[in-house]
Amino acid sequence: MDNASWHKRGKLSWGNPVYLPPYSPTLNTIERLWKVFKNMMPVFNEISNEYELQEIIINNLQTFFHNPNLVKSICGISE
Repeated sequence: MDNASWHKRGKLSWGNPVYLPPYSPTLNTIERLWKVFKNMMPVFNEISNEYELQEIIINNLQTFFHNPNLVKSICGISE
């Protein structure tokens, strides 16, 4: 797990967690995916309302859902 404060609040009922060192996005592969996702988003002042934002988010997430090999390549996962 990363070192987010909410990951350390309570005691887990299953095993002992291993925490990543601070500032280690290369070890946390989801960070690579979030970076690509954020770059897909338009500048917020270009979005006219909440519903348009929702549509953009859904469409961008569908890109990942429909392209699992893209997600694997972004996260550095090889088969």
